[in-house]
Amino acid sequence: MDVNSQVKSAVRVLDCLEVLSTADAGLSLGEIARLLDAPKSSTLMLLRTLVDRAYVMRDAYDRYLVNPALRQHDLGWIGGPLALMVRLALPVMGELTRCLQETSHLSALTSDNRVRMLTKVVSPREIRYDADLGQLRVAHRTASGRVLLAHSPAGAVSHYLQLHRDVDKSTFLADLETVRAEGIALNIDQWAAGATGISAPVFSPSGAIAGALTVGAVTVRFLADRDEIIGALKSAAAEVTGRLAAAHAPLRRDGNQAAADAKQRQSNREKRDA
Repeated sequence: MDVNSQVKSAVRVLDCLEVLSTADAGLSLGEIARLLDAPKSSTLMLLRTLVDRAYVMRDAYDRYLVNPALRQHDLGWIGGPLALMVRLALPVMGELTRCLQETSHLSALTSDNRVRMLTKVVSPREIRYDADLGQLRVAHRTASGRVLLAHSPAGAVSHYLQLHRDVDKSTFLADLETVRAEGIALNIDQWAAGATGISAPVFSPSGAIAGALTVGAVTVRFLADRDEIIGALKSAAAEVTGRLAAAHAPLRRDGNQAAADAKQRQSNREKRDA
């Protein structure tokens, strides 16, 4: 097998895993083949290999899904919504950092409501904002955490406040309302002296909060270019939201078609049995 063929095969495997990672209920062979724009025969061979190696499972309804054991961590060892969001956001973040010359990063809430930075694009400037990937932070102390909580269900926010008795409830809820109204959260010199974080929400296709896109800047530069930075950040967050919607659109269409097909089969059986 030549190098090009090896690369093509690897790409096909990754494409298949990424398609399956966005469909929690699994997909049929036909649905996967359509999404990959590949023949059923070669798609079936690929799926059999992934099933044999336990990366993919086949359920009782002949639907394929990523092995749940590979999704146990917050980011997901293979695929998953957060991994997909990172892949779609990185080009947007690269352009955002290039235009503003400031660091950008993408974060999400963990299962225990802390903020984890998933990926970042660091400013090329010598004096710049930076932070370690994977570092966990208390949500209400960061701009990204406040954005994530502001767009979380009310019950989740109430639970968070129960765990953080040091937070003044009325003040915090008023702050979250402001974040929702303005579309951003600001953290000026609060986490570190001389550093400002500005965050905007990224939404899933269902409208739920998926992540927070943040620009980290030296405070004096942010104050000088405030409107430009906020405008660029909001546009970038909206673009990532749009990319997530576009990535899920084929799955929604196939899911709707599958439901329609099942309904038609049921109708045909009822007519046949009548």
